[in-house]
Amino acid sequence: MSADENPKVEVVVSDKSGGSRNMTPIYMAVIAIVFLAIGFFARGSMTGAVIADQNSAAAKAISYINANLVQAGDSVSLVGVSDAGSFYLLNISYRDQKITSYVSKDGKYLIPAAGYVLDMDKPLPETETESQQPTEVPKSDKPSVELFVMSFCPYGVQAEQAMAPVVDLFGSKADIKVRFIAGIGDTIDSVQSLHGPVEGKEDIRQLCIAKNYDTTAYWKYLAELNDKCYPIYRNGDAAYDACWKTAAENAGMDTAKIDSCITSEGVSLLKAEVTAADGYGASGSPTLIINGVMYNGARTPEAFKTAICNAFNTAPSECGQTLSAAGSTTASGGCA
Repeated sequence: MSADENPKVEVVVSDKSGGSRNMTPIYMAVIAIVFLAIGFFARGSMTGAVIADQNSAAAKAISYINANLVQAGDSVSLVGVSDAGSFYLLNISYRDQKITSYVSKDGKYLIPAAGYVLDMDKPLPETETESQQPTEVPKSDKPSVELFVMSFCPYGVQAEQAMAPVVDLFGSKADIKVRFIAGIGDTIDSVQSLHGPVEGKEDIRQLCIAKNYDTTAYWKYLAELNDKCYPIYRNGDAAYDACWKTAAENAGMDTAKIDSCITSEGVSLLKAEVTAADGYGASGSPTLIINGVMYNGARTPEAFKTAICNAFNTAPSECGQTLSAAGSTTASGGCA
């Protein structure tokens, strides 16, 4: 995959014990998937029987990606395929982004980045499930729930989408906040974030929105932002600026007031996030903290709801409701 098309992202994949392992930078963060590092193969070890029609290998790879690797309701499409010596090179389109991957000429291996290989003839490993028990957390009358993310981390976006129905369910009975992982000096221009300055400024923008508007408005803004603006954040400042302003206005917000907050309070607001994230050891997006304890369970509305219900001194009636898993994912990756 071309380094010129997408910024480097380090993916962290949870292991069965709830821990994590760091994988070297991968350029495929635009697709919200879990890469399985099944070993490094030299070129010669993946050149089995050649499929005569390169389109057959490409079609198999596209079908595999759509069936296993993208979010529900999304799909990739093939722009073109060419012979790259020992491999076929695939030019893929996803959400108007151009992605380059490779497939072995025997049609067996998908290679999203050097050293990372997916065997398309084998099922993906099981990820976290609803049956996994969440980490035990202290109980309180009103649980504190802090979801640390990077605005444009695909896994963070997934976690926000899974948390949205939980926020709707509990309302003011639980204190559910989105928080941010980034760095900043003494000026707005010094913000440092994995997916670039536009992400860091969006983190600050959401902090200003959360400070000046209620929870309902914030999550309405976030839903439209993730649906329409997140997919185009690399398309240039003008396109993204127009998009977030539309999302804010649709949520009943004053964009000038938000911009004023960014200028006057943005640095101090983000510095508070840095301090909080450091205090919890939250370095990967997403990281969920419930009553001060890091959560290690599945990332679905029902799993989040259950973990929060377990943090109440007396569980409210809402805990008896089951939240739909439609469109959700149990992906265990993250941006770090």
